Amino acid sequence: MSCGFGIVELDMIRQEIKNTFYIGPLGKPIEVFDLTYDGASFYAATEQGIYFALKNVPNLANYEYWTRDTSLINYDDKFTSIAFYSNKLFANRKTASATVSDTIIYKDGNQWHYFDAVNSSKVECLAVCNGKLVITYDYYILVFGDSLNQITGVWEYNGTYATPKHAIMDNKNVIWIADNRYGMIRWVWGEDYTLMFPNGPLTSNVFKMTAEDGDLWVAPGLRDESTWNNMYNHDGIFSFTNETWTNIDRNVFNGFDTIQDIVTVAVDPTDKKRIFAGSWERGLLEFYDGHFVNIYNEQNSPLTSSSSTFYWIGVGGLCFDTNNNLWVTNSSVNNILSVKTPAGQWYTYQFSSLVNDNVIGDVVIDQYNQKWIIVGRGGGIIVFNDNNTLATKTDDKMKKLSTGVGNGNLPSANVVSLAVDLKGEIWVGTDMGIAVFYSPGNVFSNENFDAQQILVTLDGYNQYLLQTETVTAIAVDGANRKWIGTANSGVYLMSEDGTVELKHFDTENSPLFSNNIKTIAINQKNGEVFFGTSLGIISYKGDATEGSENYTDVYAYPNPVKENYNGYIAIKGLVADVDVKITDVSGNLVYSTIANGGQAVWNGRNLNGEKVKTGVYLVFCSNTDGSKTFVTKILFIN
Repeated sequence: MSCGFGIVELDMIRQEIKNTFYIGPLGKPIEVFDLTYDGASFYAATEQGIYFALKNVPNLANYEYWTRDTSLINYDDKFTSIAFYSNKLFANRKTASATVSDTIIYKDGNQWHYFDAVNSSKVECLAVCNGKLVITYDYYILVFGDSLNQITGVWEYNGTYATPKHAIMDNKNVIWIADNRYGMIRWVWGEDYTLMFPNGPLTSNVFKMTAEDGDLWVAPGLRDESTWNNMYNHDGIFSFTNETWTNIDRNVFNGFDTIQDIVTVAVDPTDKKRIFAGSWERGLLEFYDGHFVNIYNEQNSPLTSSSSTFYWIGVGGLCFDTNNNLWVTNSSVNNILSVKTPAGQWYTYQFSSLVNDNVIGDVVIDQYNQKWIIVGRGGGIIVFNDNNTLATKTDDKMKKLSTGVGNGNLPSANVVSLAVDLKGEIWVGTDMGIAVFYSPGNVFSNENFDAQQILVTLDGYNQYLLQTETVTAIAVDGANRKWIGTANSGVYLMSEDGTVELKHFDTENSPLFSNNIKTIAINQKNGEVFFGTSLGIISYKGDATEGSENYTDVYAYPNPVKENYNGYIAIKGLVADVDVKITDVSGNLVYSTIANGGQAVWNGRNLNGEKVKTGVYLVFCSNTDGSKTFVTKILFIN
């Protein structure tokens, strides 16, 4: 196996590492990209040329038996692929420049030759398969025979150009392709191709997620965390609906070839087929039922381009209010906030006294219909109140919040995340932990409104919650608990008031891909919590769902509970935070709990920790004053 430090020999029978070969000068580590064998010698393509060693030397682990081939020009260049075919040694010399092509050479006897002097592409790999030489370039694949004549080639599939990373051919001349955009492809000469890939998002990129009515939407565009500059991502947007992933990318909407860095997405609460996506360059996009509808920019909306970058329109935040108006933030301009009504009418608001070409991020709306807006690069927060009169500007109020008593009292002006909890409190994530505005309605009054940090006790010492962490994401579940994502230490589930740590997930104690959390979204219907990390999306089956005003579609699952089931039973569709008591048919209490939002869970055991016997069990649900009650049943079969 070719590794970043040398070569590893793996014993497939005993399933163990047999040897490690450090073949660099004086036995130092050297990156090995590929390895081939001609029947007598091994050849390694490395970052510093081509090394070879006879197979039957006393000790291949001894670097002195490995020799660099100095017979070729620029012998110490980087070589990334190597293959022995038709009694010739083929190798690819990699060029450092992204715009300069690679060079394939081959050694016939003791003489090196150019294989393709007119090649203008990058080479991904060389492979010898069933008597053929398969060369994978960055945008096509060529297959050659013994006399180095081209037999066939693959240039496109799925109606667009190929982006292969590796290819092999089987004994039926079927080419199997690992493609950068389409997954695995089975390509049959002169017939057809088949795309094969697991259902999932197009890529592992994720910047912002939102969950609405059971559906998850992902904005995979990227943005530099410190400078807020573009990262030129063209992935489009992803959705997860009814356990199926759908990708709206350039194969669906070819405009994504030029529209990049989708960093925010919002779902129309009146019609979940209508999706709005904010581009950190090209404005606001609208889709309906997976199809492109419109793009909003300077030509058809108040959204304007940055004065420093021609035609650059950065949309960093989207949020619907209770009247279904869509609020849109516009970065690096004075009119940082605009609104689009359900009737399609636009209004925009000037903040020239508070911003000066600041980068503008996310926006959330509190129970007073006030808009809380992140000002990037340490600019704090802007709070805006239009007094429910979109067209009248004279009664508007706005205030900028930062550090300092009376000025917001944030632990840091570098605000990264915002959330509104079920009590209307504003939770703020900064690069120095969390602060909470417990009285957001007082922001424009003479009363105290400053944020407060949460004091927790850890190892006998009092400290502020996550004060040494950058809090990148905050999500509120159906029980008003806070799921908090950080840049370096994974995810925390905190109690409603933030004083008790209920769970902590990181790469050491969970399947979490990375401790760098970008975004968190919760499916409030079933409690599933999605974590968007720097290495992709993973979910956790939470135990809290959104509570309702009345009992709607109450059910328990699994039900019946069969003898081989040892997991939890969930009772769903409850009024928020009701008291739940479970009894047998004789009225004997076997379990008691409080619902987490609209869901309660039971492990199927009685108060003594014993698994309950076969029979019917009654589930009694009641709110605190007894005005809303409900009874359901669970059948156990043991």
